[in-house]
Amino acid sequence: MSLHTTKLATLLAVTALAAPALAQVVSPPEPKPAPAAPYVPPAPPPSTPAPRPTEQVPQVDYDPITPRDEQGQIIPLEAPYEYVAMAHNPLITLEVFTKIAPVFYERRQRVEQLIIEHLGVMMEIENGLIDSMRMEDEEAMRETTGKVSVFTSHASLTPFLSADITRSGLVSRNIGTITQKIMQDHQKLVTTTAMGAPTTDDGATGIDQMMQAALNMSISEYEYFYSRLMMDIADQFGAVLPQLALDAETAAVVTPLADQLASEGDLDTRALLIREIFATLDDDTRKQAAILTIELRPEIDTASLMAPIPEGAEAVELDNETRLEIIFQLLDGGTVDTSAFVKK
Repeated sequence: MSLHTTKLATLLAVTALAAPALAQVVSPPEPKPAPAAPYVPPAPPPSTPAPRPTEQVPQVDYDPITPRDEQGQIIPLEAPYEYVAMAHNPLITLEVFTKIAPVFYERRQRVEQLIIEHLGVMMEIENGLIDSMRMEDEEAMRETTGKVSVFTSHASLTPFLSADITRSGLVSRNIGTITQKIMQDHQKLVTTTAMGAPTTDDGATGIDQMMQAALNMSISEYEYFYSRLMMDIADQFGAVLPQLALDAETAAVVTPLADQLASEGDLDTRALLIREIFATLDDDTRKQAAILTIELRPEIDTASLMAPIPEGAEAVELDNETRLEIIFQLLDGGTVDTSAFVKK
């Protein structure tokens, strides 16, 4: 076993043992045993209820979601890997989409709300918080994973969209099971490849790269919508700026940047400008800008995003690309024309 692997195993073991050990420190002394109660014959055991029928997981053929270049190197996905996994899940048919359509935009709203609550952490992540994490610096590693956990372990939001869909009870649980299987295949490939990678120029070992990859995958949905939200703020900043009540010193820096943003058409440059503006603002003002931007969006009636399949109509078989297009249209709060996907 390598030194790096030993350190990881030790750290995980210490973390696992810490909770019960700390609990023992603050535990009160054991009370004296109470006198024995007179013997009472136990009641007969209750009848065991019949087990609930379980749904058989079908054998499903699906296309893997891990793209590679001509040299066989893994190409990073441009979309959150769970969304791509859902797009590759053959169990997600047009009929399934009509049942779960509201879940997508509602999920996005909750994700964005959490991003705004922890906007500072997202900015740290974008600026290299995870990518600078090193196994040799255990204290910094714990600090990083603690910050990231505000997204991965939040009480009000499940870690995955597919979990939201499963909990809705609207469709077969197998849809979530197969989606998770596709995701796990991708996770294994990415982390195994990273583990075997040579040390980078800035000192990231294979195990460092594996941990970075795992953490980045765990928040890929948040990173995606953070980038989208920043572009939305850039688009609406002209309307938002007058409502921010900036002090004179901050306004003197932000106003010329906002003027440049208003006249800039290149998306990459706009992304840089809004980040330069955000670097000037304090955390409360950044959050206010994000909230005001979302308030400028039109009201979305999630119940009407997708109509049922017309009676007597037969739906076409969806391919991976079409599923992904529908997913993103629903995430954007766009209405999907069901009739466009039925046989004529």
